[in-house]
Amino acid sequence: MGAGTRGFEAAAQRYFGKSAKIVNPSEAAMLAGLLKAPTRYAPTNNLKRSQERANLIIGLMENQNFLSKAEAKFARENPATLSKFAQAKAGGYFADWVMASLPDYLTYETTEDVVIKTTFDPLVQKAATEAVRSVFRNQVDQHSKAQAAIVIMSPNGAVRAMVGGRDLKGTGLFNRATQALRQTGSLFKPFVYAAAFENGFSPNDLVNDEQISMDLPGSGPWTPKNYSNTFSGEVTLSKAFSESLNIPAIKISESIGREYVSELAKGLAYFQIQAMDQR
Repeated sequence: MGAGTRGFEAAAQRYFGKSAKIVNPSEAAMLAGLLKAPTRYAPTNNLKRSQERANLIIGLMENQNFLSKAEAKFARENPATLSKFAQAKAGGYFADWVMASLPDYLTYETTEDVVIKTTFDPLVQKAATEAVRSVFRNQVDQHSKAQAAIVIMSPNGAVRAMVGGRDLKGTGLFNRATQALRQTGSLFKPFVYAAAFENGFSPNDLVNDEQISMDLPGSGPWTPKNYSNTFSGEVTLSKAFSESLNIPAIKISESIGREYVSELAKGLAYFQIQAMDQR
């Protein structure tokens, strides 16, 4: 019946937020119109097309005396519309993520009735999707290879919405929110500076932002650079952090010890999880 639904009851719940037992004539006609081509006539794909198809069904219902002339006229003048939750389409990325976490015997081809409860919020998802669409429409060149990923969570860690890339239609897409495993990069720098302050450094201490080379076991020589490909010479820790300079952060991490920085980061993550559990 379109939009991943099977049967009139599931379709009524998906599109109208009510049981098939209590749909009105215009809604019933829309559901009946789905039988010929569920995907094509699904109101979540094209509401106007679905309403036009429903009008054809209303005419047939009138001809077969299932509706009076007045009832048919009223149904045409008051076409079925989607519930607010149906208007906020469930994100394909979120659905794929949920399906990937289910037992192997549950797939998109499963025909048995299965109820899956999630923390998904369709209104938040709609806002996230529109935000990504707006950025790429108004701020990014259409030929750009830029991508995006969004995960919106409640304070207790419940995932409310997810966007895994600029392609916002379909299922089975590469999800950059869950599948693009990348280094944390500059997001890790606050942990480095937190470790520095725990070890007696101050924001006004100086560090030399200069070219360096390091020998990494198993990887060989490494010559890190700043994003700007320039060096600033002596800078305060405060400036190094605010400008996200790479070399000072690396030097500080090496002077304190990578293991110490790593343990501090793990400890902060554990503390945050504990705080969430107590809410």
